[in-house]
Amino acid sequence: MKPLNWLILFVVGLLPIAGLVWTFQTDPHLAVPEDSKNSWIDPLTAIIFVYVNPSCEAGQDPCPPPLWMGRHEITNQQFQRFRQSHSSRNYRNQPLDTPLQPVAYVSWEEAHAFGEWLTQQHSGRYRFRLPTSKEWQQVCETREAQPWKTAEQACQWASVSDEVAAATFGWSHPTHPCNDNFTVSAPVGSFPVNEHNLYDVLGNLAEWTSEKAELPNSAEQGYITRGGSWFSPPDQISCQFQEAFSALTSDPRIGFRLVAVPLCHCGVGK
Repeated sequence: MKPLNWLILFVVGLLPIAGLVWTFQTDPHLAVPEDSKNSWIDPLTAIIFVYVNPSCEAGQDPCPPPLWMGRHEITNQQFQRFRQSHSSRNYRNQPLDTPLQPVAYVSWEEAHAFGEWLTQQHSGRYRFRLPTSKEWQQVCETREAQPWKTAEQACQWASVSDEVAAATFGWSHPTHPCNDNFTVSAPVGSFPVNEHNLYDVLGNLAEWTSEKAELPNSAEQGYITRGGSWFSPPDQISCQFQEAFSALTSDPRIGFRLVAVPLCHCGVGK
């Protein structure tokens, strides 16, 4: 075969790969932060990790160590790099499975397995894991307990249970007296970042942590979720609230984000 023909076949073969990278990296919701020294992007999944140095209160010893935290909740398209067949389905005919919505109907075991799989893809350079409950709280807490002062303002800052969802689904539990423009979960990055440059820490989906806890009315242990979701009443959207679920729980209100731990001195993202 002529050299030119080989070149054409080679370029055509790269197009699907190039298209995948372009789709991930150019989406406005997944934009890489401007300060590249404090962020890096995993080339396989396009997960963005940001360097978070939690605040240290006066007299606190030891101070919380810094960590690399996922800037967004893991999306459907990112999780499907690991499990192509996964579907986040819908909630009462409202879709939860668009590419940039956070992955839902994912159990703790599946979230943990995703981190283990991604660790293997990096051949020992990094470990990817769920945050501890304490780490999650440290990246949630800022100088203010939450960015909104009143329940009416919550819809400007997070995907929460609101008046439109309550009317659509006929909910009887308390909701926020506002409209966030999303009936269920929003595409990640739809609302402002917090002071640690992280999106959707409060609301959207509650997030699995690695913290074990006893399940309500049971002697069994499960795992803690933090942050509340698009379904949660106002008193559950806070940095302090937590719930425990079985590791096998698959729920439209629960997703996750990852922490990246460098395991060598080769430099994060290099």
